[in-house]
Amino acid sequence: MQALTTAEPYMQIHKDKVALRTNPHFLPKVATSFHVNQTIYLPAFFQHPKDNAERMLHTLDVRRALIYYLSQTNGIRKGNQLFVAFAGATKGSPVTKATIARWIARTIELCYSKAGKELVERPKAHSTRKKGATIAFQANLPLSDICLAATWSSTHTFMKHYCVDFHFNKEAQVGQKVLGHLFASTTSQPNRPSASETATKSMHSM
Repeated sequence: MQALTTAEPYMQIHKDKVALRTNPHFLPKVATSFHVNQTIYLPAFFQHPKDNAERMLHTLDVRRALIYYLSQTNGIRKGNQLFVAFAGATKGSPVTKATIARWIARTIELCYSKAGKELVERPKAHSTRKKGATIAFQANLPLSDICLAATWSSTHTFMKHYCVDFHFNKEAQVGQKVLGHLFASTTSQPNRPSASETATKSMHSM
């Protein structure tokens, strides 16, 4: 996200989406032509709401939020990097990836707080990528589309490093179901005699 820029042609705002490409001068962690030239598409979300529910969902429209963000920062911006500091001595200057990560984590915490829900663990910016990709996988979206959206050149990367919780949860659910069934079977047969008790009764009856 630190590599995103407002300069054309790396940011293009269309009627129904936004197309983003990273700054070519920014060196990513994986510096391949696939990662450097990958276009990120952010589609509009309920762009023309018809009722209150859709109007509420439209507030999650990333295209709408981006246009608003640009209008609020254009007057203070000191460069082309998309995300800039909004206060303090560095106001208008490009922010670091650590700052962006802190913003993401703080936003998640704020959302949980507003919803009156308790966080199970402290959120991390990087975990949102893993969680989003796993939810998309569980929703039966094509794995190739998920990898393209996450800029993974191989499905192996997702299956090995990002979909672990999904598989573990499935295995845990199977184990829980089996144990639950065995427990239910045992408790549904009250006063069932043990093997030793059955043998003892047989001997007395002889």
